[in-house]
Amino acid sequence: MRINLKYFMKLLFIIFTTALFMSVAATCGHAREAVSVDFFYDNLQPHGDWREVGGYGYCWQPRDVGSDWRPYSDGRWVYTDAGWTWDSNEPFGWAVYHYGRWVDVSQVGWVWVPGTEWGPGWVSWRRSPQYVGWAPLPPEARLFQAIGLSAWVDDYYDIGPSHYRFVENQNFGVHRLNSVFIDQSRNVSIIHQTTNITNISYVNNVVFNGGPVYDQQLRQSNEPIQRFRLDRRQDHGGELQRQSPEFLRSRIEGDSMSVLALPFTGRSASSPKKLRDKVERVEVNHGWKNAGTQDEIAAMRAGMKSKKKAPDKLPPANTFRKVTDKVSVGEERSTEGRPMLPADRQSKPKEKGSEKTTTPVLPPGVTEKPMRQDDRPPVDTRKNKGPEKPMRPDLPPGFPERQIRPEDRPPTGSPKGKDIEKPSRPVIPQSTPGIPNRGGRNKVEVPQLPRSEIRPPVAVEPKVREREKVPQITPPKPRPAPEKPKAVIPKIAPPKPVPVPRPPQVIKPAPRVPKPSAPDVPKPQKSQGKTKSSDGQNPQIKSKP
Repeated sequence: MRINLKYFMKLLFIIFTTALFMSVAATCGHAREAVSVDFFYDNLQPHGDWREVGGYGYCWQPRDVGSDWRPYSDGRWVYTDAGWTWDSNEPFGWAVYHYGRWVDVSQVGWVWVPGTEWGPGWVSWRRSPQYVGWAPLPPEARLFQAIGLSAWVDDYYDIGPSHYRFVENQNFGVHRLNSVFIDQSRNVSIIHQTTNITNISYVNNVVFNGGPVYDQQLRQSNEPIQRFRLDRRQDHGGELQRQSPEFLRSRIEGDSMSVLALPFTGRSASSPKKLRDKVERVEVNHGWKNAGTQDEIAAMRAGMKSKKKAPDKLPPANTFRKVTDKVSVGEERSTEGRPMLPADRQSKPKEKGSEKTTTPVLPPGVTEKPMRQDDRPPVDTRKNKGPEKPMRPDLPPGFPERQIRPEDRPPTGSPKGKDIEKPSRPVIPQSTPGIPNRGGRNKVEVPQLPRSEIRPPVAVEPKVREREKVPQITPPKPRPAPEKPKAVIPKIAPPKPVPVPRPPQVIKPAPRVPKPSAPDVPKPQKSQGKTKSSDGQNPQIKSKP
């Protein structure tokens, strides 16, 4: 009983693992599988009509919109990893604003031409310090990896002023930009104030929509311009028919914007199921109607020309190729320049006996380089061609074989197929009967020749072929030893003599000369009443005379 239970558990585990692996493989297969243009035919049918418009093929036109409706109107611009990305409020915005291009056909209106490469927004940008505007790119504006789309698009593809929608920079962050559009009657005057800043290119093999500087627009906008991380959904769930609107619509999930970016191929199994009509005569409105007189339009076109000229490798501006056209094997990119998918790289098996050579497909605008006379293979112009002689294996290719001289040929009696080397010295003939053998050991008898016929051997220099000549390498001249820099002895100035301090001179004062004093004159003694005698007795009182 335990053995059966273990066997049952192992079998259940194997079945569960196999089912899980098959589901993951199916999901990955659906994510990588390319979708045909029929996906557009089925999922855009409920929102508009399909028309066959001249050379543009099957085009789609929205239903239930006003006469003044324009593409890229009902929505907003957000900034993502791919640059400025259009977030549409319309149910068909997942396709018509990220794939293909738009064209304005007279008496029909705006129609969408399908494309196969996803992009954040296919528009031309113009800006000034006060206004910013955009216009849909025409179907002829194709994106090439080495060129991109730049400020020359207005002039090269003839985009007129009426195709632009302008807003003030302070209103650029509004969620519904069609509520703040400037009246189109002012487009002519605004065109003169703005310059083209279009910049669509490939960054890491992904389409990047440049244009206005994000920080600059953020400072001038009254409402914040949100910035998201782009999440591309490439899984269609295996259902290639009509999908639900919730599955197709773009979604904001936190700080990321989830968009449907399926890989498409140009192949189409059939035409749209419902085709409204066929427009045979196509007259394209480039946006110059009601723009003024012919002189004013000419002056405006001259003012819209960008200083940056279009590259010379671009195809002509009026060339258009449908997405359903067959792409040659040599091209690595489709109509818009997307990387080819594994399904596109599968080549047909070669038929037996077919040895046709295919010429390489050159990129648009590149002409084939003519072959020079030196690059062509040599042609044999001989009239009577004999059987080709096999080349000697010891000679290098292209080196002429040396002709054999009669004296170098072997004798007739030599065996075939063996080369007889020519000796470096003359062959001495064998001896004739009657002449003794002086050698003793050799049986060959050497005749004695007269001295007059004996000549000293001549040294012959061997001939060296041109390719075998060894170039003489001249030894390099020895470089002179660098001179040692002489030691510079700095000159020391002799010390200046220090002045010896002198002792201060003592100035003796001059001796004072005593002034001559007057001779002593005895002063008369005043007689007084009483005098003292010399003997100490009382003086006698003299009587006055």
